[in-house]
Amino acid sequence: MKLFLALLQNVLLVTRTSSTKQKLEIDKALKPFAHCTPTVISTNNDSLTNITLTMAPIILVTEPILSPRWEKLIPFKIFWRFDYYWFDHFYHVRTLENHYFLLVSGTRSISGKEIVKAYSTQFRLSLYYSRMEVILVDIFPTRVNGKVEVIRMEHLNIFYVFPYQVLPGMEKSLRKESFNISCKANEEHLCFEQLTRISIIVTNLNKYFWIVGKSHQELLSIFKNNKIPESKAIAAVLRVETLHDLIDFWIMQDIPLHYTFQGCFSIRRQTYSGFFGFPGDSFYLRKVHKYCFISCYKVWQDSSLLYALTSPFGNLAWICFITSFLAVTIFLSGSQKKFGSAGFRLAVGIMLESSVLYLLKFPKKYEISLVVGIWIILAGTLLTNWYKTAFTIEMIVPITHGAPWYGLLNIEGVKVLMPLRLMTANVRGDLPHFLYVELFFGAIQHRALPFIEWFSHNKCLKSYFKMAQMLANLMPINYQLHYQPMNVTDLRKVPIQPILYNETAHLVRHLSSCDRTGFLDEKENVASVLPFLNDNSDGITYMIGEDNFFTEFLGWPASPVARDYTFRRLGVMLTSGIYGYWEGLYKLVRPKKLFHHYANWTHPNLPKVAKLDLNSKIVTAFYICGGCFIVSAVFLLGEISYAYFMPKVIKLLKSL
Repeated sequence: MKLFLALLQNVLLVTRTSSTKQKLEIDKALKPFAHCTPTVISTNNDSLTNITLTMAPIILVTEPILSPRWEKLIPFKIFWRFDYYWFDHFYHVRTLENHYFLLVSGTRSISGKEIVKAYSTQFRLSLYYSRMEVILVDIFPTRVNGKVEVIRMEHLNIFYVFPYQVLPGMEKSLRKESFNISCKANEEHLCFEQLTRISIIVTNLNKYFWIVGKSHQELLSIFKNNKIPESKAIAAVLRVETLHDLIDFWIMQDIPLHYTFQGCFSIRRQTYSGFFGFPGDSFYLRKVHKYCFISCYKVWQDSSLLYALTSPFGNLAWICFITSFLAVTIFLSGSQKKFGSAGFRLAVGIMLESSVLYLLKFPKKYEISLVVGIWIILAGTLLTNWYKTAFTIEMIVPITHGAPWYGLLNIEGVKVLMPLRLMTANVRGDLPHFLYVELFFGAIQHRALPFIEWFSHNKCLKSYFKMAQMLANLMPINYQLHYQPMNVTDLRKVPIQPILYNETAHLVRHLSSCDRTGFLDEKENVASVLPFLNDNSDGITYMIGEDNFFTEFLGWPASPVARDYTFRRLGVMLTSGIYGYWEGLYKLVRPKKLFHHYANWTHPNLPKVAKLDLNSKIVTAFYICGGCFIVSAVFLLGEISYAYFMPKVIKLLKSL
């Protein structure tokens, strides 16, 4: 008796040989898989001498028999106990990738039908076996004139069910135990082509073995005509508990309930993978999920007259302008025989666009004319028009604030509020609150530990490393192991504190101090809460920023199924926009209950920045305009008085 098992991703071949010295032509069995890298595992140290290997590259591994249980036979004659053999050897080569598993027999007493009937359920239920495609290969084919003429294989149907279970309308392939494959020895590529076609047929049968959700039947009654008017869509959204139930229904809606067999596979829900990837399995990434925060730390608005006049330019621009003004003034004043104020008056007059500067006398030199010409173009034309345009725009367009920080958790001494449900399950009233608080801090500590391990020598993430160290050191392990109530004193030291969405007063009181405080949440939640916080009577402006400390990856972990039916359906939903439609409708019909919901907040009719109040720059512009009118009126009266009274005064003085 000879038995061989082979796995193809790269090809794995496990051999168990008897004492016979007959050469085993493994290369004939592996010939259709020449594009792979075979791995041969032998259970006897001396068995490799009886194996003919002509393919390259190939990996040889020798493994001793693990226990006497190999000698126990099952009812199939000359066939070693398959279940133990299978588990012990496949444990060392298990993989989560789709692959072929070759069962190579040296005798024809074992048929693929017998194996399928005995082990098809085991194939489907195992996490690792459900990704494999089992193929029975004859290692001693028929010879003609000493040459192998035909290569024969048998593709086993691991989704086989008894014929009486197959209903009308279902795939007929379900009742077939195996599929025969054959090709000439010199045309082994035809074997692989047949294998590929049969592989698609067999693996597509996994659609009948998925676990259907509880709300499937109820939703099916709503969409029984496959027509989804808006009223039915809204009714479906109201019936389900979560959006995942609706997505699961859409994925499985083409498979009637009575067509599904024993549920072997469960549809994996959309979940978050940590900053360091999803452990142990492949991941269908949808988007990078970043957390945002709200804070008013170092965010302020000065409505004074001086700020209104200087806001069109930044501090650096004003420094450059003042430096240039002093340089031009000193140069023009020094060009005269007697140092005076003529240079200052000329520089100011050009900026004020005055046309009565002909009285000022300067030497007619090329250098002076060049400086005056440049000052007229830059300060008298470009700068003044730029300033007036910027000032006018700021009166019309609402003021935008620039964030004074690039992150919140990297600020030393920061205190951040974070929703309790982000790190725990949905909070229910039947469990003690302190238990959720402990889970919250335990999850935060779990997020912090990888930063300590990986980023201890990274200078760019030094601030995050310090924050991670602080979070890890402030969380005693015994809190998570013994479920003891936490000490309130210890809790106050932790920079991240939990909060519930119905604690609106606590949030406002915490943030309104604007002293290194913030609120951290998902991006869409923060965007919903921001208008509520900015609608305050204290004139506090809150801003949104991003923080990468809790960055996650949103997507679906891959199910352990070859040619996963649910993943292909999910791909259709994402690329066609169906998923986006249902997600948007679900959020519209069933919005999240955040802080403003519990505060009974009504949206203001006008945005706060558009209101005309004493802090508005439009009022400041009116003050400036009024001041200019007053100054102009004073000068006008002075000129009129000068023109009217000065001749009389001169005449009077002459008469004396």
